[in-house]
Amino acid sequence: MTNRASYRLEFEQLEQRELPSTMGVARLGHCFNIDTTISGMASGTNFTVPHLRLGRLQGKAVLTSSATNALGDHSGTLLFTSKRGNLTFADTGHVNILTRQFTEHVTVSRGTHSLRGTTGQLTIDGSYDFSGSFTAHVTGQICSKGK
Repeated sequence: MTNRASYRLEFEQLEQRELPSTMGVARLGHCFNIDTTISGMASGTNFTVPHLRLGRLQGKAVLTSSATNALGDHSGTLLFTSKRGNLTFADTGHVNILTRQFTEHVTVSRGTHSLRGTTGQLTIDGSYDFSGSFTAHVTGQICSKGK
């Protein structure tokens, strides 16, 4: 009969053992680098994107913001909706009315359903025409909590 006690590791021995590097990755989830072009309609400091892909997520986005000064700075909320859940982003940005160019910096503040625990930041740089139609370049990273 084998003595089980001889195979048990003491707590101090467990601390000294190296864990495989893949263990941390499994718990952290997946991060997706975002580098895409979007288009939609703008009205003042608000805009709508009917088709947006963030990594494996596909959905639509609506930015609602308010001016914080007369220089074109604003802040608000970007809501991304998809079949897997919603992501709410806190937004700060700037619109140059003379050049019709804008920059948005958005940070995930909340996720629902399977997107709960998602983190990330995006930068959106673009321009719009007199009709309100815009195109923009989106870069950043979104990290999901899940598998």
